Amino acid sequence: MPACFKNNFGDRVIVIIDCFGIFTERPSGVTPQGTISYISEAWGGRTSDKFLTENCGFLNLIVPGDVILEDRGFLIRDSVEIVGGHLEIPAFTKGKKQLLPADIETTRPIPISMLSASRDDLSVLDKILVVCSAFINLCPSVISMD
Repeated sequence: MPACFKNNFGDRVIVIIDCFGIFTERPSGVTPQGTISYISEAWGGRTSDKFLTENCGFLNLIVPGDVILEDRGFLIRDSVEIVGGHLEIPAFTKGKKQLLPADIETTRPIPISMLSASRDDLSVLDKILVVCSAFINLCPSVISMD
């Protein structure tokens, strides 16, 4: 556990949660060490972070007393507390926008075909996310463990 996390949140932080959105052609965790520990399947449409978090199986992995750090805007405090967890929002993220509107426009849309599941029940997008997450986990941590 990095010292900066331990000093601010104790030693019970188990994950930092964040979601990202990719606009498609149809409506339809990170650990404290910086590694990705959970990836849900891709959800189409304008699925909210709250709905996704409550329906992807993530909450089933929380043990009473676990501390989950979130970026902002998830609105899942009640859901986390029902399973015995505690939600914290680090001060450096409060009140800040995540992406500029121009940045959002340059990242959309992706073809609808990327959300179609193949014979192994994973879409192309899900497979890409798994591979990218594995690459990220192979990189040195961006968090100092001192």
